[in-house]
Amino acid sequence: MIRGSLARVSWRFVRFVSGLALSSVVGMAAANTPDDEAYEQAQASIRAQDWQDAIDRLEALRRAYPQHAGALLDLAILYCNIGNTAKADAALDVLERTFELPPRLAPLIRELRLRRCARADKGTQWSAIFAVGRETNANQGSATRSFSLGSSTAPLYVTLDDEFLPQASTFAAVQLQISRRQ
Repeated sequence: MIRGSLARVSWRFVRFVSGLALSSVVGMAAANTPDDEAYEQAQASIRAQDWQDAIDRLEALRRAYPQHAGALLDLAILYCNIGNTAKADAALDVLERTFELPPRLAPLIRELRLRRCARADKGTQWSAIFAVGRETNANQGSATRSFSLGSSTAPLYVTLDDEFLPQASTFAAVQLQISRRQ
């Protein structure tokens, strides 16, 4: 099993560009098709950093759906990041020959080809993610203050306390990731 950090190409950028590849190159298929489900399973393996499982799933997806550009792009990136330059180059060659790629994919493909899938230098790499937000109904409160129970001939009217009405809340999250190559 291959696990580890993808130091050479920002995986968040990769997921963004892969999404662009899917929507820009081959168009969006109907929701919940078998290839969408298989692609989501491969993406889950990528998020779990199980590179070999992701590669196996994407290879199977490519055999079943040869026109799946997103799978091909993800394969090229995964192969490059595990150091398999030959397979990464082959996947990029097929991608460029088979599909009319949008210009916004050119920088990623150029970077993959120029770096020749070389391992990153020793050193420390880090990333930070900051998020803030506001939820207007954090407690899943009732939209109405009063309602009736029972039959229309003998209703029981109930009025809710303020604590059962929608309550707003704010949140903040910080994620810091540091990795050191030996």
